[in-house]
Amino acid sequence: MYSEEITTEVLEEFYRGYEATMDRVESEPYSFRFFEELADNLEDSLLLIAADVDGDTVGRHLCIVDDVRGTVNYEFASVFEENFDYYPSDLMHEYAIKWAQERDYDKYDLGPTPSDFEDGLFNYKEQYGGSVVPLLVWERGTSPLWSLYETMRSVYKRV
Repeated sequence: MYSEEITTEVLEEFYRGYEATMDRVESEPYSFRFFEELADNLEDSLLLIAADVDGDTVGRHLCIVDDVRGTVNYEFASVFEENFDYYPSDLMHEYAIKWAQERDYDKYDLGPTPSDFEDGLFNYKEQYGGSVVPLLVWERGTSPLWSLYETMRSVYKRV
């Protein structure tokens, strides 16, 4: 486990695993250009963690370090399914937490999770011993179709 310098080659490798991760969880990935912009504009605020087994990288996590709030924010995973047996995500979270503690950061933020206590992601994150922090989200629709969207969403939630 180590923090890795973000080079073009490393970013390309990270992105391939990130795309695979997003495909696996059926989510739309950010573009590669997005990550290039992050690396170009937030270089000093990024922590790229790599997990290696026998010289091969089996996963990476990209965190954003917020010095103002004293927080290390876990943001993006890059892990191929064939490497799950090595538990790279668990090891990288452990590394990031220790990294943050050694540098006197107050928090390691695993990011938002559905508020369902039976949700698998919620339970996975809970194992790290943190506390649940409510997240308030405001939505404002300006499209003429907004009321239709709200109606369909309320129907979906009841199903």
